[in-house]
Amino acid sequence: MKVLNAFSINMLEDEKAIVKIVETDIWSMIDIGYCDMKDVYPENTLEKNLEFHIGHQQLCDILRTELKKHVKDVPEIKANRDTVTLKEGETALIVQYRGQRLPEGATELPKGAEIKYYYVTVMSKDLDKKYKELKKKFDYLRDMWGSGYLIEEYVDRYLGVKKGEWVE
Repeated sequence: MKVLNAFSINMLEDEKAIVKIVETDIWSMIDIGYCDMKDVYPENTLEKNLEFHIGHQQLCDILRTELKKHVKDVPEIKANRDTVTLKEGETALIVQYRGQRLPEGATELPKGAEIKYYYVTVMSKDLDKKYKELKKKFDYLRDMWGSGYLIEEYVDRYLGVKKGEWVE
């Protein structure tokens, strides 16, 4: 999975894509990076599972310090300013620094600063079509069974995104 320090529409392979953004935490990175299964799968390492595209070395160093609070043997994370493209179905983890300008050589979060973590997923373009198909099926079932449940709630759970929260 790609780890980025920012997200831009320029990163989308198709600029008309539907994007889902969900806040998460550092544990998502640890779970994906290490899978907590090193004894069983020694090939599961941070370097193998996470592709870092963080453009500022200070943020890389701070992120490493934050990871070391929870995990042993965190490798060095090097700044990488490569151009990133996200394709349909792809998810990236955004590591967003919020706070004052970082001093040169910073390795820890300054007082009052924080790192926010987000998943950005490029959704399928035919999500609206899937939503309508599912709604039609659930409407049929509701009519058949006389259920009082909200159809949209089932559809939202199935798709993992609420139609009203889509970003197009």
